Amino acid sequence: YNSTVKALTNFLEKRGLTPVTIGSTVFPNEMPILTIKQEMKNCSGIIILGLPQLLIENCIQKKNTNGEKKILDKEYPSVWNQIEGAMAYMFDLPIMIIAQKGINDGLFENGTLPVFKNEYNLRSSHWIERQNFYEPFNEWFDRL
Repeated sequence: YNSTVKALTNFLEKRGLTPVTIGSTVFPNEMPILTIKQEMKNCSGIIILGLPQLLIENCIQKKNTNGEKKILDKEYPSVWNQIEGAMAYMFDLPIMIIAQKGINDGLFENGTLPVFKNEYNLRSSHWIERQNFYEPFNEWFDRL
C-alpha cells in the first residue's frame, strides 16, 4: 500500500494541498486524539484512507445472540479511521472516503456519513489515474 499512499500524497501536493498524517508528517508529544483534534481544526478537509490493518481469519461476531455470525478472512482498517471520520463530521469538514475494496464497516458503510465511499484496489496506485477517482476528488476539492 506504500505506492498508494505515496501517489495520493504526490497528487494532493500537486493540487496545492499539504497532507497531514499523524505519525508521518506530525509527531505528537501528547495523546494522539488531542493531536488529531488540533490538526483537524487547521484543516480544510479530510480524506479518510481505508487501508487494511487487521485480518480476521476466523471468529464469531455477537456470539450467543440472534445476530451471531461467523467471520472468515475479513480485513478491517485502523480504528483511527472511525475516530477521524467522526471528528471531521463534527467539525463540518468536507470528507472524502477512499477504501480498499471489501472494507465496509463503520464509516465505510455507505450511508453512515453523508458522503459516498470510493472503493479501489489500493494495492497499486493505478486507481489514482482514473476518471472514477478524478470526478469525486474534484467535487471534494471544490468544497475546500
